[in-house]
Amino acid sequence: KVRLASICMSDVYTVTGQRIEPTPSVLGHEAVVEVIAHRRPESDLIKGDRLTFSIADS
Repeated sequence: KVRLASICMSDVYTVTGQRIEPTPSVLGHEAVVEVIAHRRPESDLIKGDRLTFSIADS
C-alpha cells in the first residue's frame, strides 16, 4: 500500500519540457509503502512493515 510518493526534479523537468520522455508516462519514482500481504514464507517482512524504494535506470 503506497503511503507516500514524491516527485523529484526529473519529473518537474519532464512536465516543463526540459527533459523529453515518451508520453504518457508515470511521474514520481520514490515511495514509502506499507506491507499489507506477501507470498514468500521465507521473508522477514510482516504486515505493517514500511519500506522505501526508488526506481532508477542503469
